[in-house]
Amino acid sequence: MNEQIDAILARIRGLEDELEREVEKRRAVYGPAIKENVAEFEQDVLIRHRRLKMGLVQFFRETPLLNVLTSPVIYSLGIPLALVDIWVTVYQHICFRAYGIPRVKRSDYVIIAIICVI
Repeated sequence: MNEQIDAILARIRGLEDELEREVEKRRAVYGPAIKENVAEFEQDVLIRHRRLKMGLVQFFRETPLLNVLTSPVIYSLGIPLALVDIWVTVYQHICFRAYGIPRVKRSDYVIIAIICVI
């Protein structure tokens, strides 16, 4: 039984390696370069994105009214999420130190995307 499990695990590891190679090939062709946890796009991609960018007036003209009306409700979720993040940080500082548990590096598990308009 253990030999069969080991053989299956070896096949899984081989497939994971093959998948990683394929993803890297595609990323080299289509995806951004990741440098210091920040995506860097090629200059021609940035130029194409700027050409497709629409102004605020055009955006509101083309966006369905229901989307405009529900967006404040959707984005209001940011406030409770920020409060939870702050509370977890405070909890970790107090309780982890009290019980001698090593702190967890937040950036390894939480990614906060800030969208910048250029």
